[in-house]
Amino acid sequence: MKIKEEVLASVIGMLLTDGGISVISKNKLEVFLTSNSEALRESFKQNLQILFPNLNLKFQTVHGRTVKKIRVCSREVGVEFLKFSTTFRTRPCNTFPVCPKFRGVPERAVPHECNSLNGFPPATLPSFIINGTPAVKRVALRSAMTCDGGIEFHKIVHNGKEYLQRRLLLRCHNPNLLGQWERVFVACGFKITKTINEIRITGKKNNLKSSETK
Repeated sequence: MKIKEEVLASVIGMLLTDGGISVISKNKLEVFLTSNSEALRESFKQNLQILFPNLNLKFQTVHGRTVKKIRVCSREVGVEFLKFSTTFRTRPCNTFPVCPKFRGVPERAVPHECNSLNGFPPATLPSFIINGTPAVKRVALRSAMTCDGGIEFHKIVHNGKEYLQRRLLLRCHNPNLLGQWERVFVACGFKITKTINEIRITGKKNNLKSSETK
């Protein structure tokens, strides 16, 4: 079960960043990940197959103008994930693509209160990640940072010498979700700096520790 929890944490980390769940029809939900990384799309697919071995899941790769999306249309899979977060949409409801419920067509939306949390949908990290084992936390962080993270290098001067300092980032515009990611980082022993829409990790020791998330 611990292995399944780590796999589940990995998928949820993807869904809360570059993925999501949307309604296709009354009895069909689309669970998807948008990424140009073939390795990441394959990981998403394999993890879902591990979590739902008894379902004959049929995956599709959709080629957009600038990005690819892997999806599986399954009400059973979508309903299971919605038990952990009532929505996986993280951007403001009035930004593109505008939330269907915000436009007055709730039957086409995964139900949530669009105007709660200052216009952000109530996407949330499940408790089994926030209060989970270090391994579960690290797996979730790894997925999230792979999708919506990055590495920046900044020139610093110390004792007259110039150095390049590496800074790891996790970007998240949803204030509730950002606060929850902060708790997970701190619980894993990271020293972080939080801005309005990202979490930053700097310092040699922290960067060495970041290798544990991979």
